[in-house]
Amino acid sequence: MRLLIGFSIALVFFSCAKTSTDTETPQSPAPTSGAVRGSIKVFDRYGNENANYNDISLKLIDKQSRVMTALVGTNGTFSIDNISFGDVTLTIRKPGYGFTDSVKFSHQRVADTLSSISLIEELPFSFNLFSAGYTNGMLRFSGSYSYQSTESYMVSEFLCFSKDPNVSINRTNLFWSPSSQTNVQFITGTSGGSTSLALKTLTDAGFITGDKIYVCLFPSITKFWSSYYDQTRNYTILRYKVSNASNVVSFTLN
Repeated sequence: MRLLIGFSIALVFFSCAKTSTDTETPQSPAPTSGAVRGSIKVFDRYGNENANYNDISLKLIDKQSRVMTALVGTNGTFSIDNISFGDVTLTIRKPGYGFTDSVKFSHQRVADTLSSISLIEELPFSFNLFSAGYTNGMLRFSGSYSYQSTESYMVSEFLCFSKDPNVSINRTNLFWSPSSQTNVQFITGTSGGSTSLALKTLTDAGFITGDKIYVCLFPSITKFWSSYYDQTRNYTILRYKVSNASNVVSFTLN
């Protein structure tokens, strides 16, 4: 009789334990999408940050090839919801402004925040490049500007070197600047001269003796340089935007 009672108690305990396990609440599925947030910084040709965000357009393409648009708020921020996890491309447009054209990043969290994205006002003139050459560690180039202005801001010259005859800011082995600046009031006429450029800088960029090197030049402000070499951003720039690049010339590296 005692054995039968013990067996009955054990059976009841087993039944209760089994029922408790079977009724556990299932876990919620892991999220597969989230929000993408960020901010835009707008710099005018004087190098000053301003709050002119009203004509910026944003277009986002997610992993599922869905296209979404967004507006930039009065404080320069944006937020786009329900973006599938994976690689995402974001294009940025603002008339008269360049530097950033499109960026790419890996969206993996419920809320991802991008580093600030820079837009820089493009200068309303370009450079007519006559020639370029390289001898004994010195780069020589010459050309001219035909633009005249009574404004006062500093202009820098940026050069793109490539093995590709279609050299541009997006097809360059080396992006370089002689680090000099000229007030826009004094740029009219012939420009250029000789400036030091270490041979190691060229060879580190993949050039070797005998290479034909193609060159183009565009004027901008120093903010372009610091933004180009910014190491703090958490996205990759897919394409840069430069609308005032010069014609292309070439020289042979001897």
